[in-house]
Parts: sequence; C-alpha cells; structure tokens
Amino acid sequence: MDELKKIIAKVFLRKRRQITRSEFIFALSYDLRWFSKKEAEKIFEVSVRENLLEDKEGVLRTKFDFYRVDLPHDFKPEPDFDFKSKSKEEKSLDVILKRIMKEKKIDEKEAMAEINKTQEDFQGLISMEVSALLVARDMGVDIDDVLERYHKELVEKRLKSI
Repeated sequence: MDELKKIIAKVFLRKRRQITRSEFIFALSYDLRWFSKKEAEKIFEVSVRENLLEDKEGVLRTKFDFYRVDLPHDFKPEPDFDFKSKSKEEKSLDVILKRIMKEKKIDEKEAMAEINKTQEDFQGLISMEVSALLVARDMGVDIDDVLERYHKELVEKRLKSI
C-alpha cells in the first residue's frame, strides 16, 4: 500500500491538487513512463477500490495527504511492483462488486459508479464497503454471507488501530 501511495503522490505532486482520470493514466504511462496504459488503468482502479483516490464527476482527489508521503526525489516504483490489491484474501468490497456485476450483468465501471454515487450521497461518511453493501441491497443482490465477513474485517481493522 505504501508503494501505491508513493506512486499516487508522485503524480499529484507533478500535476496539481485535482486531475482527471485520463491525466492520471497519461502521467503514469507517458509522462513518467512507469507503466503501460493498461497497467496505469489497473492502478487507477485499485487506487479507487483501496480508497486512496476518489473520483467525483471525473475529477480525482487523493483520500490522503500526498504532501506527507515520504517520497525520495528520484522515486520510481520497483520493477516488479504488484499493482493488484495487497490482501491475500479477497476483500469484501471485491466480493460484493463481483456479485453485483454477475447478478445484475453490469460491468465494473457501472457498478463502481453506483457505489461511488452512494458514498457521495452520504458525503463520504461511509466506507466503500458499506456503500457497496447498500448498493447490492438496493439492487436486490443477496449479500447476507458477506455481511458476517465484512463485520469480521471491520473488527480486525479496529483492533489494529488500538
């Protein structure tokens, strides 16, 4: 996660406080030449899913203070950087997202747009996971088994912060 934060911070420090999705992808693939366009798109998706980036009406903002990221002047991501989600087990958000996509036959972009919209409706006061649970429930997607799993993740997260 730290490496991903550094990558995001580098882009925002080079650009400005707010950029578009295409500017973000362009910066990673063409300006910095760190990743292919396809890899840069995946980094964008993972960054949103990991709640590091927020996409509001096409404008990206970081969900962390990128000025505070310890970033060496000559920073470059490791050549073997794995830009997929770092958790070994699939996270609740991923499970819910896949279930919404499968049961409602919609693509990831459309499902994430609904999840982001719900989070915006709550003015960012709920997590992406809670937003996804609400969207799934509203769409009639069965998520009862995920609720217990999410509760466990939430408790573990809370215990780590104590």
